[in-house]
Amino acid sequence: MIQLKEVQFSYPGDSFKLSIPRLDIGRSEKLAITGPSGCGKTTLLNLISGISRPGSGRIILEDIELSELSEQDIKDLRLVKMGLIFQQFELLDYLSVLDNVMLPFRINPILNLDDDIKERAFSVISSMGLGDKLKRYPAKLSQGERQRVSVARALVTKPEVLICDEPTANLDPVNRDRILDIIDSYCDETKTTLIMVTHDQEILQRFHRIINILDYSNYKDKNELNG
Repeated sequence: MIQLKEVQFSYPGDSFKLSIPRLDIGRSEKLAITGPSGCGKTTLLNLISGISRPGSGRIILEDIELSELSEQDIKDLRLVKMGLIFQQFELLDYLSVLDNVMLPFRINPILNLDDDIKERAFSVISSMGLGDKLKRYPAKLSQGERQRVSVARALVTKPEVLICDEPTANLDPVNRDRILDIIDSYCDETKTTLIMVTHDQEILQRFHRIINILDYSNYKDKNELNG
């Protein structure tokens, strides 16, 4: 499904470096990425999603090599094949729950907004217990409700890959488990690949495989130099 081969990444003027000789992520696999803060977990997600480009190496989604795509093609690929869920929700305050969920279809013509999509949006929102809050704005929602809206927005496009950057970090255990149950159920039903960054040791049993970003980062070397 996803392959990273001989990938090297660094930020200009910074000693931080990611070096990934080989990483294969299978279709329908649930992969957790762990490790200390500031050592490259989000950077790895950005590389996989095409938000960042490696200095060298290859990143392949199915048979598509990301380095061969233009910026617009990568944006289109993210919209069509990927769902992104963030720790900070990334909702637009001036849009209702329904309009936030349908936003991907309004910002890019590559996604066709029709009656079927509207029905799917209603269905996804309702499945998350938000069917009575379609017209509410984010400021009137709880933390857990806001994150459910962000999950609904990621799922409404039927992504083949779900990329999550600590989506439950700001939630209490009850809301955390509810969000994870929704994500798990969707991935199980649709054979969607799940890649999630997390610090939460209590949820790791949900994943097929766990990798530590320190295996690919020079974070340890930097600490040794600074220690």
